[in-house]
Amino acid sequence: MDFKHNTLCFDEKLFFKKDFSVDEFLTEHRRIANLETLRDDLGIFLKNLRSSTIELINKDYADFVDLSTNLKTLEAKIAGMETPIGKIKEEVLTTKIKLDNRLNIINNLLNQRKLTRKKMQGLHSSMTIQLNLERLNSLLSDVSNADTSSNILKLERALNEINQYYFHSKHCEAEFMNSVSKEFENIFEIFQSHLRNSFLKAIKQQNKSLTNCLRLYVAVDKVSLAHELVRQELVSPIVSEILREDSHRDEPSGLNGLFSKVLLFLDRELKYLLDLTQSPGRDGYVRGFDFMVHCIWLEIEERLEFNLKSIYFPGNPDTFFKNYTATLAFLNALEERCVTRTSVSNLRKTNAYQNFMHCWNLSVYYTMRFQEYGGNLEKVINLQKTAHTKNSSEWKLAVTEEVWTCLFRCWNEDVFIRQLTHRFWKFNLQTLARYRVWMETMTEAANLNQLPSSKIDFLIQLYSDGYTLSDKFPIILNIVKQRLGDGVSLQVLQNMEKCLDESKDSLLRTLKKVEKKFIELVIEKNISIIRQVSDIPRLYRRTNREAPTQPCPYVASLFSPIENLQKSHPSHASNWIPAILSAFTSAYHEQVSEVLTSVQRTEESLRKFKKIRDPSNSDYKQNTDDYKIRLQLQIDIESYINAVKKLSSEAENVANLQELNNILESLKRN
Repeated sequence: MDFKHNTLCFDEKLFFKKDFSVDEFLTEHRRIANLETLRDDLGIFLKNLRSSTIELINKDYADFVDLSTNLKTLEAKIAGMETPIGKIKEEVLTTKIKLDNRLNIINNLLNQRKLTRKKMQGLHSSMTIQLNLERLNSLLSDVSNADTSSNILKLERALNEINQYYFHSKHCEAEFMNSVSKEFENIFEIFQSHLRNSFLKAIKQQNKSLTNCLRLYVAVDKVSLAHELVRQELVSPIVSEILREDSHRDEPSGLNGLFSKVLLFLDRELKYLLDLTQSPGRDGYVRGFDFMVHCIWLEIEERLEFNLKSIYFPGNPDTFFKNYTATLAFLNALEERCVTRTSVSNLRKTNAYQNFMHCWNLSVYYTMRFQEYGGNLEKVINLQKTAHTKNSSEWKLAVTEEVWTCLFRCWNEDVFIRQLTHRFWKFNLQTLARYRVWMETMTEAANLNQLPSSKIDFLIQLYSDGYTLSDKFPIILNIVKQRLGDGVSLQVLQNMEKCLDESKDSLLRTLKKVEKKFIELVIEKNISIIRQVSDIPRLYRRTNREAPTQPCPYVASLFSPIENLQKSHPSHASNWIPAILSAFTSAYHEQVSEVLTSVQRTEESLRKFKKIRDPSNSDYKQNTDDYKIRLQLQIDIESYINAVKKLSSEAENVANLQELNNILESLKRN
């Protein structure tokens, strides 16, 4: 629609939008023009719209008139078509009724024909069943106990008749089947009896007839019956005789001997049967059987549960371990005879297998081992706190030796059970934690004077043992890896190593406390020697002693324990000596400074005294005694510094040593 005015303040196309809103229109265009202008433009747009509408009506007027004329004749035409269409409708309905009647007649005839055929088929099936029963009686009556192969052929023919019986029985009337079912059941029982006898003979003879017997059981859907037959007739008598309490008591090899007899029986009597049913690549393989899972294991588990209850008793952990490991080895041997992984998986999933494994109370076994090993450790801790070991040159203290023994006992071949790995590992960590607590307790006891007089020696031995133990942590982890083999994931090993590292860090922190206490005791014991420096003035003042040429004995006495420590514990002494020397040097520097100060004061006093007595003599001659005192200090300090440098390769880091050296230089200059 074209408008004559193009100067409107709005776009006329906005009014044709589906989402046109008056409010939005006014809000938007009030910003463009005022209300008067907007009103005028809307009036112009309305006039244009009206004129356009009139033009459109005038343009299409002729078409509107023609349309009204045509509609007047259309009603008459429609009325003329109603009568012929109604006749056609009646004819169609009549034809449909006739066709439906014909179809009903045909369907009835077809149903009658189908019923007739069904009756004929039922009659034929009934006659066939009668013949089947007659042939079955004839075939089964000819089965003898002599020739197994010929009997199998007859049984296969009988199976064919049985299959025909099952097929035709579906088409016979219920009344007829009720009349012959009893006879068939009797015949089928006879068939199963012959098959049973032939099956047992074939197992003993271990020939190809066994394959045919197995296939017959599969064909008649009696696989479970074959499993039960082997269990009751072959497995149960032998296993019941072997797995008994009296046999267990009389067997020199114990449970291993009984299990060996069971395996020997399986290899001799049932190996051929197991190969035929478990080896897919073997000639004569028959699918659908699993005698190991549904027959052999069920009987063995039942005999173990009811005839050998004593093997589960955890009262004696050593006996329990032997029985458990023997049983696991026996289970592994059975799984090896399963051949396929599917059979092994089926064996482990059986309720009998699960119940059997639950009979072994591993928690009680671990508790007894924990009480045994942990009790021994506590006994040594309580009775021999500071006792030295007598059996080992590696350990200094009996407690440390017992801890090391505990760490390895649970991984011994005659103790370790794989299912208890997490608990034995926890026991190792608990043992290390207990040892660490004991070390802290003994360190505190040293502080409370609760140890014997050789406190320093004990702490040295404690430190040495603890440090040696921390170095041997990788050995523990290697032993665990050897026991677990390749069946453990890398993540588990990493977690175990992390736990061991944390225990080692805790132990090293405790060793720092022991080291600190040891150093404190060494300093406390020897610090009194340094006080002998204050005795030097008394040695030379008014004694007429000769000038010194050797250091005082206290210097050698002070370093004697450090030298002994360095000789007896060279690997650890390097960690201790710097701290000890720093403490000694600080105290020694303090004592020397005090003595020199005292000597200097004495000199000043003497100088003043002589000046008062003889004022004319202003020169003061150095006192010979003071000279000897300084000379002795000079010799002692020099000897002390040399000893420190000899004992420590990092003498420059010893506290106050440089200050002491400055005093020495000052003495030399004076």
